[in-house]
Amino acid sequence: MLPAITAALLAFLVLASGAAATTAATLPAADAATYYALLHRQTGEYLGAAMAACFAWAAFAKPELRKFAGALCLGVVAEGLLGALPLTTVSAMLHSCLAQLLAASSVALVVAASKGYSRPSGTVQDYGWPSLRSLSIWLPALIGLQVALGAAFRNRVLGLMPHVMGAMLISIFILVVGSFVLQQCKDHAPLSLAGRGLMVTTFAQVFLGLAVFTVRSMPPEAGVILVAATAHVVTGAALLAASIVLGMQIRRSVTPKGV
Repeated sequence: MLPAITAALLAFLVLASGAAATTAATLPAADAATYYALLHRQTGEYLGAAMAACFAWAAFAKPELRKFAGALCLGVVAEGLLGALPLTTVSAMLHSCLAQLLAASSVALVVAASKGYSRPSGTVQDYGWPSLRSLSIWLPALIGLQVALGAAFRNRVLGLMPHVMGAMLISIFILVVGSFVLQQCKDHAPLSLAGRGLMVTTFAQVFLGLAVFTVRSMPPEAGVILVAATAHVVTGAALLAASIVLGMQIRRSVTPKGV
């Protein structure tokens, strides 16, 4: 499992360095942008090696995860190719979106490889409308769309308003899903833990979003803006990861209606 954990940590480090480079490029800190861009390339190379090792580990120790690990390897290759393309707003946006998806998926791989996930955890009957099993599909999809809107804003493809409106709507949706999970699955430890983790990460992400907006509206403090913006991007990937993990737990432990 160590290869999967290493790959996940490196994926978030690559994401953080890339977000820092993008943010620093908009600030009067050219030297910082160059430093973070170099760090981003170096950690990207390490991530490629770690993901290859992760695939080899999965092929021998966790054959049921071989395809998942292989898909992540291909994703890292695609990410490297996007990063090597001539920089345009579209390619930069796609590069950012894929980075967050890879970071989130690497967390899902760690969870899937854990001993706790392989143990029987009991089942919960799905009831009510909409069903938890349907919400487990919609939630990561909508959070992924919100992540893409944030990447579009950072790379000047779209303005800020779509991302702000999306943040309001997705926050309400997450609260609804989290409430459903905590109400229906309060006695199911993995599901209730995943639900609480999703809601805590959401609150952190909303706070960071407000912090980024506030510090950018104040007299320029490059260091504060850099930290807040980078943390917001990284927490966005963590929120996507939390939604995927919750979906995994729901699909594993929640019995469909009528079954």
